[in-house]
Amino acid sequence: MDRGERALSDAERSEVVASDFDPGAVFGPFESAPRKPRRDDVVECTATALDGRGRTVGRVGSYRLVLEGALPGDRVRAVVSRRRGERVEARASSILVPSRDRVEPRCAHVHDCGGCRFQELAYARQLAELASAADERLAPLVRFGLVLDEIVGAEDPWRYRNKMDLTFASRRWVERDDDGRRTDFALGMHARGRHDKVVDVGACWLQGDVGDRVVASARARALELGVPPWDLVAHEGFLRHLVVRRGVRTGEWLVYVVTSTDEEPRFERWWRGLLDDVPEITTLVHGATARLSSVAIGDVDTVLHGAGTIRERLGGIEFTISPRSFFQTNTAQAERLVDIVRSFAGTGGVLWDSHAARGCSVSRWRARSSVSSVSSRWGRRARCERERRSQRIRTRRSSRATRWSCWRARGRGRELAGA
Repeated sequence: MDRGERALSDAERSEVVASDFDPGAVFGPFESAPRKPRRDDVVECTATALDGRGRTVGRVGSYRLVLEGALPGDRVRAVVSRRRGERVEARASSILVPSRDRVEPRCAHVHDCGGCRFQELAYARQLAELASAADERLAPLVRFGLVLDEIVGAEDPWRYRNKMDLTFASRRWVERDDDGRRTDFALGMHARGRHDKVVDVGACWLQGDVGDRVVASARARALELGVPPWDLVAHEGFLRHLVVRRGVRTGEWLVYVVTSTDEEPRFERWWRGLLDDVPEITTLVHGATARLSSVAIGDVDTVLHGAGTIRERLGGIEFTISPRSFFQTNTAQAERLVDIVRSFAGTGGVLWDSHAARGCSVSRWRARSSVSSVSSRWGRRARCERERRSQRIRTRRSSRATRWSCWRARGRGRELAGA
C-alpha cells in the first residue's frame, strides 16, 4: 500500500461504516445499497485535492466527500454531517496520517479566524491546486488555441495585502487556546462561519507591521476610554469597522474608522490617541452610518487628519487611493500581472481590456508601448443597469407605500364620518 493507506482492524470496522479501500454496502453502488449515508456515519479516506471552491475533497465508493478540517494528502477519519445527492459533507475528527504538504502555520488564530485559509498547506501545493482548478475551468477553450502557461506565484506570500477590513464587536469568539481575556470586546476578523462573533486578532500576517500597531492601538485606546464596540446582534454601540490601507510603494497609510451615528464624547480622544501611538498614519477618515448591514462604508465621511487619500505607484503610474477606492490588494502581484500582459502584447496589435476601471486597468499602460487598446465598458453598463433597476424598485415600493397610506387615510376618514 502507498503511504497513508492501511487496512481497517476488526475493532475499527465496528465503528467505521466505510473507507475508500472498502466502501461497504452503504457507500457502494446505489442500486444495491441498503440505505444512504446519514449523519454521524464514520468514514476513513485520503483527501485528494481542492475543488474549484477551495474545499478539500475525497471519494468513498460512489460518493464524493467534502472534508472540513482536512488538507489534500491527509488521511482522516471523518464524521458525516449531511448528504446532498451524491455529495457527502463530513468533518475530520482525527488525522490518521498527515499530508506531506502540511506545514506549521504562522498565525496563532489560524483555527478560528475566517480571514484566511490554508496556512497549514505549503504554498507550492496551494499553487498546484490553483493551477489544477484553472486548467479544469478553462479546458473547453483549449480547442480554440488557448495555451495555459505555468502559474506565477507571489515571491512572498506574507504581509502582502495593502488593505485590511477589521470589525469591532461586543461578542468575542472564545478560541481553542483562550487566554481568558474579556469577552465583551473584540477587534479583528469574523470567526469562521459566524457573522455574530469576532476573533480578537493580535497580529495578522497578511498586513504590514504598521497595520498591527494600528489595530493594537485602536483596541487599547477603546478599552482605556470605554468607547463601546458595535453589537452585531442587538445593533447598538459605536465603533463598527476599522479599515487600514497602505501605499506599498509610497509608504503612506490610510485609516478609515466607521462608527454608528450616535454621539460619543470620547471619540475625539480615541482618534487623537491613535495618531499619537502610530505617527506613520498619513490620513485618518471617519465614516458614520446608520445602516444595520455589516459593511465598512459610512453614509457621511469626514477627514480628521491629512488629505483623506494616499498615493500608490503601480507599473510606473501613480494612483490616488481613497477609503472607498477599489484597488488590487496585492500590489507586487498586480505589477507582475501588468508585466505579463505587456509581454503578451508584444510590439503591435490590439489589446482588449475587459476589466477597464477595475483597479488595475492594463490599458493605462498602453502609452508605454506601441499597442493600441480597446477598453470594454460592460462592467460599467452592468452597474448602470443595476442602478436603474434599483431606482425602479424603489419607485415601485414608494408608489405602493403611497397607495397604502391613501387607503388607510380613506378608511380612517370613513370611520370619523361614521362616528
